[in-house]
Amino acid sequence: MDTVERREAQRQRDRLRSAFTAAEYGLTDERFRLSCTRGTSPSWATTGLAWATVTAWNPEGKMCSRPANQQRQAALKTSVIQRGLPFLEGVNGSGEWQEDTLIVLGARLSDAVNWGQQTGQVAVLYGLGARVALVWIKPLKAERFWAARL
Repeated sequence: MDTVERREAQRQRDRLRSAFTAAEYGLTDERFRLSCTRGTSPSWATTGLAWATVTAWNPEGKMCSRPANQQRQAALKTSVIQRGLPFLEGVNGSGEWQEDTLIVLGARLSDAVNWGQQTGQVAVLYGLGARVALVWIKPLKAERFWAARL
């Protein structure tokens, strides 16, 4: 990769990071944002239980058709059900970037990363109680935040 390609890749990564850190996550009636300071936690994040927020929509951060996204999301849901973990159906983002999501309770970090890899995601969220990490898939890297309910 030459210098120009590296710079463009970094700009794209910066744009995605800005989008992820500005986005709202959670249930339709209980949303949270990634925060550097502790706030009120979402209800599923108050017990210290591990959880992951995963979606199959818009792989690699590229807009896809609704039918294609719904098909991929159904396959993700099947994978989560086969893993035997409880989940809540939620939503990430808003407007044209609003995506169906699963908040998987009791998930391991490896589960979240595997689901992200299988669905072509750039990143997933992995939480333990009120702490949440924005976990980048390639290269594998985590940034820690708080889940602060809006």
